[in-house]
Amino acid sequence: AQAITMDSNSNLYSVGYQQDGADINIRVMKINSNGNSIWNRTYNPGVGTADIANATVIDSNGNIYIAATTAGVDWYVMKLDSNGASIWNRTYNPGTLDTARGMAIDKDNNVYVVGTETASGANAQWRVMKLNSNGLSIWNRTSNITINADTPFAAAIDKSNSLYVVGTENSGLNSIWRMQKYDLTGH
Repeated sequence: AQAITMDSNSNLYSVGYQQDGADINIRVMKINSNGNSIWNRTYNPGVGTADIANATVIDSNGNIYIAATTAGVDWYVMKLDSNGASIWNRTYNPGTLDTARGMAIDKDNNVYVVGTETASGANAQWRVMKLNSNGLSIWNRTSNITINADTPFAAAIDKSNSLYVVGTENSGLNSIWRMQKYDLTGH
């Protein structure tokens, strides 16, 4: 398991991956507050590839959003209903090696996905994307403060819908913590 979240009824949703031979698939489990499995699903967006869920959030309607990396190179975001049925899924391919690592959701059910974008021959840079509840991009931001690989890992939303993203920036042999704040428009 890579991440966990809880709905308003204290059901837990755990996401990660399950390996089936050479195929690695997204795995999602819904567990009640007593620890009993309600359902357990796998999703295979890239047959024969590594598809790994890294983050999850629940919206105010009980829908589950999952951020994953599919085929080891693309961001993959999916929306499920509370029974695990797919509502939609989207693949985002900004660079050549991209990893979705964290998520947050605001009071308007906009979803924020954070991770890395790596262009061919370049180091990883921060990527932050705001999606509406239908998975359409509202804004998309990248930044790379250092010339080395910078990686965001997690995100949180405050009461005024400001987004906070934490991760690391690497400057050669050293790595330091980084926190960045974004307003509603991504600035």
